[in-house]
This record gives sequence, C-alpha cells and structure tokens, in this order.
Amino acid sequence: MANPTGRTIFKYPVPSLEDFHLSLPKGAQIIRIDHIDGFTWAWAVVDLRQPCTRRRFRAFKTGATIPDTFDTSSYVGFYPIFVQQELGLYVFEDKA
Repeated sequence: MANPTGRTIFKYPVPSLEDFHLSLPKGAQIIRIDHIDGFTWAWAVVDLRQPCTRRRFRAFKTGATIPDTFDTSSYVGFYPIFVQQELGLYVFEDKA
C-alpha cells in the first residue's frame, strides 16, 4: 500500500458496544460501516495532515428506546450482529 500523506480512505475497527469512541483525524467523514468475518469496521475519508480527535458514537438495536434528547440527525450507518439471533445496530455520532 502507498504511504498517503493527505486525504485518503482508511478503515477503523469498531467495537461491538452500544456506546464507544473512535480516534479519527479531525473532520473525518465515515462513509461505511460493515460487519465482515466477525469484525465490524468503519471506513472514513480522512485527512492525515489533521490531528486525531476522540469522537463518541452510540448504537441502538432494532426495537430499542432512543432517548428523546438524543439527536438522530448524525446517523452513520447500520450493521448486523448475531447474539442468539440476528440483530441490527444503527450507529449515530453523539455530538452532544
């Protein structure tokens, strides 16, 4: 792989948690989340010249209650998980 120094697309491991943080370059734009071979990944357009920032994400299962105060306009993506049955997690960035 080339050694990019500007804007590029990188993938980052996503923990299977309902509340998690990712360290991404400032301004990173997540363009895809997917569960592949037992692991969940986020692909993002990043500018490697920018410093990393810690960003918080929340994932809600199908049928779970979303707090009335939570802003759902920051939807990032969906991925399936399997815990005795298939469930879906809808991921949002928590910008509060």
